[in-house]
Amino acid sequence: MGYIGQRSRGLAVRRLEELLDDKDREDLKRIAERLRQLSEVFKPEEHLVQTSFNHARRLISVAVDGGDNLIEPEAREIATGFIRVSAFSPDFKELPQPLEFAVKGFRLFAEDDNELSRRISQYIEQLFDHEIFKVFSKETGITTSDLGTYYRKGVPALVSILRDVAEWAYLVYLAYEHKKLNVLLVKDGRLAQVGVEDSFRKKLLGYFNSNDVHIVGVLKTNQLMGEKLAVRLVLKWLESYDVPVAIRVPDELMDYVYTTSRQWDPNREKSLVFGRRHLLRFRKKEFEPLESAIAFDVPEYLAQNKEALSQVVATLWTHRSALYGGSLGPLVEAHERASVGDPVIRRLEQELWNLVEREVFRNG
Repeated sequence: MGYIGQRSRGLAVRRLEELLDDKDREDLKRIAERLRQLSEVFKPEEHLVQTSFNHARRLISVAVDGGDNLIEPEAREIATGFIRVSAFSPDFKELPQPLEFAVKGFRLFAEDDNELSRRISQYIEQLFDHEIFKVFSKETGITTSDLGTYYRKGVPALVSILRDVAEWAYLVYLAYEHKKLNVLLVKDGRLAQVGVEDSFRKKLLGYFNSNDVHIVGVLKTNQLMGEKLAVRLVLKWLESYDVPVAIRVPDELMDYVYTTSRQWDPNREKSLVFGRRHLLRFRKKEFEPLESAIAFDVPEYLAQNKEALSQVVATLWTHRSALYGGSLGPLVEAHERASVGDPVIRRLEQELWNLVEREVFRNG
């Protein structure tokens, strides 16, 4: 982009050949060779999921909202966050009430960092007295010490961590309440957790594994689906199969797409994730590549169980929806119920700021 008043001259080259030198061509050939190697890593006997689409489980979807709608995050004295976790199920009429709470910066504010950390820790301890958090802690063995220290840095960090922890607590509560029923829990987003101690992830996965909890994380967007050439490779593998078809994404492609294996490999030491990435394609006619594909994470203990994995895929297939870009209708409904409406946040923000103007600056 030129300066104001300066005419754009455009590129001096008019053809690709004029842009490339010998080193460029060598690099492109190297990349092409690597992509050709990756195109051969898909092995049907290893990655194709054999599924009977007649054995679906009942489904409960869970979503959380609020972490991105922080009121006045730049004003640490009054920064306030709202969090709401909610569930929806086409199979169960009665579900727990949404879990919702506000993190009020003015209740936690302290000029001294040590005092701020103490107040935040005290707030977390009080929060864990809530019934859902009590069940979560009792069932998993997770305590506030497993949350690490990142959340003590201030209200934005606290809201970010609590948003995730509240969603896990709600999922564990649902698993506890429905443990004798044939249920698949669907989490909005990948099966992963950052910003906490590794013990948090180990205890949480240990609970799900020991109780044979059928849980998946469904992703609306992810790094794999955003890689245009990686998507072309996946399409190449899927084109020869009738829909519906489900696959486990080969490790080699995941390793190619992600910068570190902790972001995709659940068996990696101190991994951030709990599940293996899978894809379910339910329609071939698409405006965008893999528009009608559901990306989902499955814990290793389910991924290694052919019958359990078949039930997971069948359940997702049953609730597929072309209206939501490859997501699930029940998951979209759960997100709607969890939504902390932006107009509400902006109104509260204005009212809070008016209070500050009046009480601090004597305006209004």
